[in-house]
Amino acid sequence: MRVSLRRSTPTEVVYQIDDSEISVSCTRPLLQASGDAQIALGLLPALRSGQALRVDQPVSAQFAANLPMLRSIFANWLDQRPVDIDAPVDAPAGRGGGVGSFFSCGVDSFYTALLHAHEITALIFEHGFDIRVEDHALSANALDHARRAAADLGKELIEIRTDVRRYEPIGEDWVYTNGAAMAMVAHSLGGVLGRVYIPASFTYKDMFPAGSHPMSDPLWSGTVDLVHDGADTTRMGKVAAIAGSEAAARHLRVCWENRGGRFNCCECEKCTRTMISLRAVGALERYRTFDRPLRLRRVRYGLVRDVPQATFTRQILAELEARGTDPDLARALRWRLRIGPKRQALRRGGYRLYRGVLDALTGRPAPETLRS
Repeated sequence: MRVSLRRSTPTEVVYQIDDSEISVSCTRPLLQASGDAQIALGLLPALRSGQALRVDQPVSAQFAANLPMLRSIFANWLDQRPVDIDAPVDAPAGRGGGVGSFFSCGVDSFYTALLHAHEITALIFEHGFDIRVEDHALSANALDHARRAAADLGKELIEIRTDVRRYEPIGEDWVYTNGAAMAMVAHSLGGVLGRVYIPASFTYKDMFPAGSHPMSDPLWSGTVDLVHDGADTTRMGKVAAIAGSEAAARHLRVCWENRGGRFNCCECEKCTRTMISLRAVGALERYRTFDRPLRLRRVRYGLVRDVPQATFTRQILAELEARGTDPDLARALRWRLRIGPKRQALRRGGYRLYRGVLDALTGRPAPETLRS
């Protein structure tokens, strides 16, 4: 598997990996080609395919030293054998003096931006990660909020657009590739940034193999130092920490389903969970990006689809019980933890039964839309 540089300007870098072109662009002349970015782009697809990886740009000595451990970690997580990596090693052209942090206007990114406000000089907004690169309307809305949030926080906003998720080995395995994608973007900004924070999604206690992880994120360091931040604080603790921020109250965005193209749909699991957390700390009414009411019936009878959802729900309930406030919400959460996993299991079992009957009667597979 080869990753090569197709073209490079200060506003756009385009790499070719096998037959696919992947671009990173910026609204200002801040980008540079980087072998570290090429490795970040190609390592996981190479591991998945079992092919050796070759890049044509030099990697930094620090990244080259980190690479054996990084390769071993992901090979182990993915149940793959380590692959050979062929890359020239050279000193980077120059390390930038700025400090950045990835910023989606979410809970984790606001928490990191506020916690390290004294040293962060720039926030990095990416179009093409959680917002599809084709969705220009939602991206424009999210970007407007990100610009205003950065202004409120007194920080520069670096606006990045990348089509990396169109490349299937990255886009179809995002749970394992999102950390590498952030590393690719960070190293493309190595001329202006020397350190970049990656806001954590989970605590050390709740970690599992994933693309962004406190064990692997620092090993992507090279031209730029990457820091996995906030894993010592629960999501509920982060909500409590940002609850008083006027910037967060005006611009918080957590929704990734974006039903009906809404900024926060106020219906999906992540919106509902965040609204529950904000209500638990008495801040929901101040957060104007949630423009629909939180209904306790939805809280009570919501599905619990996986371990992370159950973990976040328990964290919120523990905070409510410690505060001794909002007993109605606490009762709804107890009921959700009791009944939600059972409803999810029944839903899955019902779908399997339906699929088996349909296959037997018609020979046609059940529609994918029923799998969710």
